[in-house]
Amino acid sequence: MTGRTHTPLPLVARLGTLIGFTCWAVALGILVATAGEPLLGLELGAIGVACGLGLGQLCLIAVEAVDRADGSHGQRMRVLWGGLLFSTGLLMLVWGVGLMPALAQHPQVVDSLGRVGGDAVLPLWACGALIAVGALLLSLPSRD
Repeated sequence: MTGRTHTPLPLVARLGTLIGFTCWAVALGILVATAGEPLLGLELGAIGVACGLGLGQLCLIAVEAVDRADGSHGQRMRVLWGGLLFSTGLLMLVWGVGLMPALAQHPQVVDSLGRVGGDAVLPLWACGALIAVGALLLSLPSRD
């Protein structure tokens, strides 16, 4: 223990994390809605925002828990990266398994996604690799 006092994460850090985890879903919803499927855009956007907010909050909770336990800088960084990789892998899995099949039924949406540089296919091995590495980083014992 270093004896330092716990200071909560700044509001800007919290907002930045949550915005980063959800902005893709808002952009997707707008893209799908403007491609002629407004109800689908609203549905997929809402699902994506809900998943992003939840996983972003889990990442923030993990970082706060290490900080409250008076963890070292290295431990905090390991938990931060573990949380980010784990959560990003889960979001990619939600996209690839949950949202993309719904989009694939609407060729005009897939065309719009391709025109803005998006890809409708994600390799599931990449999702699994991010989840596994993130989980490993989160589960490593502290060396303090």
